[in-house]
Amino acid sequence: MMKTMMFALSYLSLVACGGANAAVRDGASTPASASPPDSSASATTATSASAAGPGGTAVSAEPPATMTLEAKKEMKYAQDHFNERMRPVRERCGMNLRVDIDWASFGSDIVALKVLGTNRGIGEAAMAIGGLCRDAVGKEAITTKLKRIELRNVSGATSKKLSFAAGVLRIDGSYKDNVEGTFHSDDYTKLLEKNLCGGALRAPECASAAVPSAGRRPPRATLAPRVHRAQPLR
Repeated sequence: MMKTMMFALSYLSLVACGGANAAVRDGASTPASASPPDSSASATTATSASAAGPGGTAVSAEPPATMTLEAKKEMKYAQDHFNERMRPVRERCGMNLRVDIDWASFGSDIVALKVLGTNRGIGEAAMAIGGLCRDAVGKEAITTKLKRIELRNVSGATSKKLSFAAGVLRIDGSYKDNVEGTFHSDDYTKLLEKNLCGGALRAPECASAAVPSAGRRPPRATLAPRVHRAQPLR
């Protein structure tokens, strides 16, 4: 009886030790589960990339603290419009031209922000800049002397102003007045021709001055009026 009890206890102890050893072996051989990937880094990267805007043109993107939600939506639309409209400048001139916008000057003026998002915002300027890059002379003038664009909203059409200094094209427009408060592409072309081609490059050599517009006929030579002489009567 005594031998039977001792044999049973020995068997139980062996089983217990074997289970413990198996548990240790299993724990050592099983790799620790990998922690889930941190999505914050990729989210931050996506946010930073979208802040630059589609197309690559750098547009200042910090709205005023007092801007309403509707105004911020119009601001975002204007930014996207700027990036798309500046694509011909990048393709023709081969440059990424920075556009700095004084958003505080717009405040929450919805009408002005809506006009800013149309062709009267930056589209006319982009057409003029892209047009000057049609040939090598104009492209050289643009890429070497035009550094960035600064845009500001002013209180009335009589206060609008277009200027160029130190490589900066400054646009002061009254955008709530739409056409009356903004500038046409011809206004930008004349200003840029005067400032970019008036130094080492002579103004007549600028692209828009040297190359006639497509489809435009050259002026006809003036002919001397024909003199009809009276024929003698027979």
